Amino acid sequence: MHIIHNAFRWRWPRHARMRAKAIWMAAKHKGERSGAIMGYLGKVTKGAVVLPPEADLPDGTMVRVEPIATETLAARLEGVIGIVRDMPSDWAENHDHYVHGTLRR
Repeated sequence: MHIIHNAFRWRWPRHARMRAKAIWMAAKHKGERSGAIMGYLGKVTKGAVVLPPEADLPDGTMVRVEPIATETLAARLEGVIGIVRDMPSDWAENHDHYVHGTLRR
């Protein structure tokens, strides 16, 4: 059995094996969830999450609350953008050449 497992393991690419495992795990734990998974956007007001009217959830329903990043990527990286001054002018196009030594485009 161990040999068959290793044959399966190396014939499929890693991303396909990971996807198959995720599907298997979802099927294994399907009994723990019920109904379709839905998401609603809400807003925190005075310490409470206010959901839209169509979010008709019964009392006691378990929910997950995750904050949404409102600042842009450029704003988050503001401290590091532009600090390197001596890069070649074609760095964006030929970064593989400069990093790995491949042929230039």
